[in-house]
Amino acid sequence: MTKHYITPEEHARLQRRRGRQALGLRSTCFTVRYESGTFCFTTKGYGHGVGLSQWGAKALAEQGQNFADILAHYYPGTSLSG
Repeated sequence: MTKHYITPEEHARLQRRRGRQALGLRSTCFTVRYESGTFCFTTKGYGHGVGLSQWGAKALAEQGQNFADILAHYYPGTSLSG
């Protein structure tokens, strides 16, 4: 049995749209675990692959990121004003 460990940064990249589409998942908010010789993916929600994921934003907030960090994650290259 071989286990593959990934960093949080690699996990975030995997969650992006291409990973979701390549794996045929219904959402970019998923967990993966290795069991009985296969990888098991568990998804939350029915995302369309663009914009902000409520489940993903919740997970980022639980990891200590603030609203500006979360918005920057989902909308890179943008800035907040006001």
